[in-house]
Amino acid sequence: MLQVGLTGGIASGKSTVAALLVELGAVLIDADRIARDVVELGTPGLDAVKRAFGGEVLRTDGSLDRRRLAQHIFDDDEARRTLNGIVHPLVREETESRLADLPDDVVVVHDVPLIVENEMGAQYHLVVVVGASVPLRLARAVARGMAEQDATARIAAQADDDARRRAADVWLDNEGNEDQLRSVVELLWRARVVPFAENLAAGHWAEPGELDGGFDDPREGEAERLMARIERSAGADLTRLRRKKRGGEPRMDVIELRARAAAGDLPDDALLPAGFVKVRPGVFANADPGRPAVLKIKPGGTPED
Repeated sequence: MLQVGLTGGIASGKSTVAALLVELGAVLIDADRIARDVVELGTPGLDAVKRAFGGEVLRTDGSLDRRRLAQHIFDDDEARRTLNGIVHPLVREETESRLADLPDDVVVVHDVPLIVENEMGAQYHLVVVVGASVPLRLARAVARGMAEQDATARIAAQADDDARRRAADVWLDNEGNEDQLRSVVELLWRARVVPFAENLAAGHWAEPGELDGGFDDPREGEAERLMARIERSAGADLTRLRRKKRGGEPRMDVIELRARAAAGDLPDDALLPAGFVKVRPGVFANADPGRPAVLKIKPGGTPED
């Protein structure tokens, strides 16, 4: 199955994009919703939170008082790490359980606010970032009832747009109205997400020029994002993974990668989690129509041009 990571700052429009993708046929896994579920009343997660932070973060009925907990950890990095150490493993476990129940041919959209902050991009075949200017996001947050001071603090605590762009395979600009956003999301779904999923399922790779564009497609860091996914999929089976350059400059139409493998090759399905399908022994290619790329693997030693 194709797994898309969806993220964006507060009031960027991420939830709207998630809803539009579900309308188009995606299955949504909402990390925030799961994070709430795993600390509901009567769960082991809530018991762990109580042990770590005491009864002052609970309501009179014993359920979690999220506002008090948020105040407790906002300016305390150690407390935040403690909470994350409790909640994140539970969220991962529940997410994996839900994925195991899904058919292989679905597109799964993971709505995860902190993909960039927690450097989670390599977990997904594609990272989509919803972006909007800080003044616009601030105005939206205030319009929906958040105090301006609180909204400003939330925005300051999150990754900035430069970091988000470096993590993004697709940047969805949400400076306009919902109709404009819908048009861009529908194009993304039709031109990139569905073909990517179909290519991956059929073992087909993407050809240069297969995608016509139509939305912001960040180039910065593209090879590094692919290599992070490959490394996560292959583990220690690959060494010396790098981008090949010609004449000192990389080609822009196809990303060429080189690596070595102690065993000389990888199994046919080894790089499917990275979006790469096997072309022939020692050669894998990206199934993403937005990023044609090829990986050539040689046995042992150091990669050579």
